[in-house]
Amino acid sequence: MKAVIFGAGASFDSVYEYYEPMNPFHNSSDKPTMDEIIGYYKSISDYQFKSPLTKDLFSPKPEFKKILDKYPGAKSLASMIFERDNVEKCLEELKIKIENHRNDQLLAKFINIQFYLRELFGNVSAFYNQVGYSNYEALVNYAHDYSRATDEDVIFISFNYDLLLEQAVERVTLRKIKNIDDYINGHIKIFKPHGSCNWFRLIAQAAAHLNTGVAVLSLSDYLLNNIDKYSLIKPQLDEQILLGNWNEADIFVDGNVKKYKMPQIAVPLLSKTDFLMPSNHLDQLQRHVGDVTEILIIGWRASEEKFLELLQQSIGNKQLKITYVTCDDRSPVEKMLSILPNHDHEFFTKHYSMNARDDRSYIIHPRGSFSSYIRNMLRGQVENFFSIGKTEVKTAVS
Repeated sequence: MKAVIFGAGASFDSVYEYYEPMNPFHNSSDKPTMDEIIGYYKSISDYQFKSPLTKDLFSPKPEFKKILDKYPGAKSLASMIFERDNVEKCLEELKIKIENHRNDQLLAKFINIQFYLRELFGNVSAFYNQVGYSNYEALVNYAHDYSRATDEDVIFISFNYDLLLEQAVERVTLRKIKNIDDYINGHIKIFKPHGSCNWFRLIAQAAAHLNTGVAVLSLSDYLLNNIDKYSLIKPQLDEQILLGNWNEADIFVDGNVKKYKMPQIAVPLLSKTDFLMPSNHLDQLQRHVGDVTEILIIGWRASEEKFLELLQQSIGNKQLKITYVTCDDRSPVEKMLSILPNHDHEFFTKHYSMNARDDRSYIIHPRGSFSSYIRNMLRGQVENFFSIGKTEVKTAVS
């Protein structure tokens, strides 16, 4: 069985070609310098809802700030978090303060981050894949062909909150994800250990003011202003994770009763972040991981301790091959070798550049990136991860 693990770097680089009208060199008769080309594509990387890396979750970009302004608790922490070199470490320190000092005000702000992340990655899902062609979709096409030809399941494990992978799977398979278990039905299965911007759980006991004449607050505002009630609310969270639209109201009508919807997004931490996927998803993931013989890692730093433990328990000393598409970052292989000592590893370290349609159109993708991997694979310049047999590989662009 083949598995692909996606980290933040995958969604960050999930578009491999930008539409021609955006290219300032298209109508230029002079060939641009390499510095001009690189500068242009760096500016494109600031497209309004380009999926951020973890370090940029609280970026002061105008589009992000508009969302952050809606969540005063998250905004209160944002300037401090953004200035830190390690966002996960900063959030971990905040969590420790909450636990050790019973700091309710800090807890209220920390919870507020989940609502901010839900809306941020909802917007990423809605807008970023319109910029150009999807790397996810190209890879899913190959996975779908492989699965059909071999009658073998393929598992995708994503630590991203956005829906860019789900959208690609829907377009390729022509099958909509309508409920939470559609993620794991069929030959292509998606597992999201840290939740998703369109997942939520119901608070089983409706907040009193929802069923009175009192004006209704959003759940983010309610918790921010009534954090003293959180110790009562948390045990009331329904175990079942449901699927919904990220931009719907926080209120769910169950018969004649109104209930709040709590986002299912794990705030990124250094320590053992709990899995937020449904229990039957976790059970199935554990079963499938033990059958994996090849893994493709894209933009993942291998920093999720609980998932690393799952891999170690399920695979252990078995022989397998892992391909790393991590922009020349070798740290993931060190972590993976410590838990899977018998795996063969291969790094993809090529870049991709070309004159796209004529001498005035340019596309450049960095060394070891998701875009470079897909472009080289599409051109037959690296072996297709989902090839069924041995294929001829042309000389890759270096």
